[in-house]
Amino acid sequence: MGQSERIFYRGQLLPLNVVSSNRVGNVSISAGSASLEISIHPYLKSRLTDGDVKKWVRLWLESEARRLIPIKVREWAEKTSLYPDKLRVKDQRSRWGSCSSKGNINLNWRLIMAPETVMEYVIVHELCHLRFPNHSKSFWALVAHYLPDFQMSKSWLRKNGQMLFLT
Repeated sequence: MGQSERIFYRGQLLPLNVVSSNRVGNVSISAGSASLEISIHPYLKSRLTDGDVKKWVRLWLESEARRLIPIKVREWAEKTSLYPDKLRVKDQRSRWGSCSSKGNINLNWRLIMAPETVMEYVIVHELCHLRFPNHSKSFWALVAHYLPDFQMSKSWLRKNGQMLFLT
């Protein structure tokens, strides 16, 4: 994962820019509207490996997911009046989300890389499982009530989801 890499962040494929910086701290990452920038002390930059960059980007994305996804869940819980008992944002290898019979929701941190509409679809999907713990017609009708165009997000995940597992 080098200077020419591009990373999905909130649905945008952003170029990765590694720049030298004498700021306090060895590494910082920020997302602008046009790029994902890693500021790194010049001493470290000379010893930089692709593995280091990949690790830093992944840690930053996970941190962003743990910060932003719960905010979205709270927003949708308010809109739907469906509240999980617990929410965890975690690394899931084969799922975007899950809802337990105890009302706990797990969401994949990689959703931070998807478009916001896709993230919201997964959130609403799991919240709707709090009322219908299955994929019945009633369940899908409830999802469609809150997200009439949910099929587009579902299709996006099916078509593009594997790209989000490269990080």
